[in-house]
Amino acid sequence: MRDKLLRSLELNLNWFRNSGVMLPSDGSWGVAERVLLTGNNSALDKIRVDFPTWTDHDGKYSIIEHRRADCCMETAFLFMLAGDENTARNIIDFLFCRSGMLRRFQDPKFEENEVGAWYWSHTSHFRNYFFDDNSWMCILMLAVSRMRPELEEKYQLRHWTKACLDAFIPAYHKRWANGEPALPQEQEGAFPGRLHLPHWGSMFVFALSRAALEFDDKRFFDIIDNYHDYLLKKADTFTSSEFAYAILGATSSFRTYGDEKSRLVRDLFAEKLLAKMDKKSGNIPAEHYETPVGADLADTIYTLNWSLLALQNLEKQTGESQYREAFLKLLTLLTDIQDVSCERHLHGCWRGLYDMKNRQWGGGDTLEGGAGSIYTGWTNAPISIGIINELNGKSLLDY
Repeated sequence: MRDKLLRSLELNLNWFRNSGVMLPSDGSWGVAERVLLTGNNSALDKIRVDFPTWTDHDGKYSIIEHRRADCCMETAFLFMLAGDENTARNIIDFLFCRSGMLRRFQDPKFEENEVGAWYWSHTSHFRNYFFDDNSWMCILMLAVSRMRPELEEKYQLRHWTKACLDAFIPAYHKRWANGEPALPQEQEGAFPGRLHLPHWGSMFVFALSRAALEFDDKRFFDIIDNYHDYLLKKADTFTSSEFAYAILGATSSFRTYGDEKSRLVRDLFAEKLLAKMDKKSGNIPAEHYETPVGADLADTIYTLNWSLLALQNLEKQTGESQYREAFLKLLTLLTDIQDVSCERHLHGCWRGLYDMKNRQWGGGDTLEGGAGSIYTGWTNAPISIGIINELNGKSLLDY
């Protein structure tokens, strides 16, 4: 198994280097959001409107050139774990020195504090700081700060993490009413995010609880405790794609606080995740609102990728064999379906959707999901991070 994992990791790292998502391939100008397969892509016109920077390649595929902070940081973290320090540091240098994504100063025209927040992408021409993207930035900035003190000194990673959270905490409270997060249509403005879903809220829990290991701030636990009350009350309303996010947040908060409520959320959503997993294949059905759905579809943008990391957290935190077995089953599925097509934009990647029934990549396309979307940060980096963690006997809770 170890040789298989090493080979899978090597293939994926080379996909990052050779596919065109990094130009130049040393990461000095960051990482593109995704490869988009354009042939027979029913969502192509909509994608071109909402993601208007791309490089076309012979009408077969495009590189969606948006440099997103979270995609870049996840990829930098992957290369750091893989021992490619040069690429990792180049990407981080891009983020802080060339991307323009970090909001360093407050604009007096706006009432909300935005200092420390990261724009959605380097092409953004409007104020949009997403809860999920910025949560991953906080989690990984602190991880890098701990792993590489010289990068902490150079970029002030702890400072910018705290500033980011200070910007998002008022935005969180503003979107909360009567014990529940506001509905999507009530979440417009500079800090968008569907906090009624763990995809958004539990990632904020993850960021706050990780930050609590560095900063003494009572606000962090109060928000986490509040959000876990909500998750326990609404647990039966979520689809399979949301379970992993809830687990990632709860395992992190339990590590930090050891509180009973975090344990209850962790165990409840772990039970739900295992109940959804196919006993033979290890697949968890695609049910996320941004991707084609179906029991025979394997979604690597919103479901299987984060489920892999969530199960890894569960295994390391609890030591229970059921989580180890589920993790290995899912890991085997992912390594088995890794794309080894000869084309450079595909070789070594995981596409966004796999058709389990027909044993091929497919199942349809949407604006930000489906087989035609091959994400750098949201798919390939997390899966490979899970592989490296397995090789090293770690989980995200170790950083």
